[in-house]
Amino acid sequence: MRIMTILGSPRRDGNTARVLQWLEQQLLADGHTVDHVHIVDYDVGGCKECMACKKGTVDLCAVEDDANALLRRMVAADVVFFAAPVFCWGFPAQIKGLIDRMFCLMDFDGARPGAPRLHGKAMGLAVTAGGDEEDNAELLIRGFDNLVDLVKAVPLGHLLIPGCTEPDALTGDIRSQVAEFAKVLFAKEEQEGNSGERP
Repeated sequence: MRIMTILGSPRRDGNTARVLQWLEQQLLADGHTVDHVHIVDYDVGGCKECMACKKGTVDLCAVEDDANALLRRMVAADVVFFAAPVFCWGFPAQIKGLIDRMFCLMDFDGARPGAPRLHGKAMGLAVTAGGDEEDNAELLIRGFDNLVDLVKAVPLGHLLIPGCTEPDALTGDIRSQVAEFAKVLFAKEEQEGNSGERP
């Protein structure tokens, strides 16, 4: 499978980057293709709510920056996997712009034949946090689940790594947890995708 991974952290070598690196290593070891994106390498502004994407005047987004190219890479992938730290109970600003721009992939007034879409595509999430899920990461996770539903994708699940301090403090047990998550979830997704069992 071709798996697009999107690192939504402002840090190149932080906790989230370390967790995503371990996940990608397992994916490559299992024979998958990884298309890695670090959001800070791209110019992606926020949604301007111009509604051009809903008027049928553009295929994707009318804003001219790097977002459309990234959205097309999502559409071309078999799986889209986000990884982000919790910032103020939500996503960091660096990735929030791209998430908001996914508005152009949502059909509110009926499907538009031939338009790029994420219908039936699997989407997953890894989250790192200084605290636990409760009163900390659950809003981010619930918001992501709502996004997956709105773009008519298939929820692949999420992995939460709580209690993060610095990358070097992440233990071998956490690395094993990440690897097992990758092996089990993506093997299941590959099996279901090959069987044609998609909504």
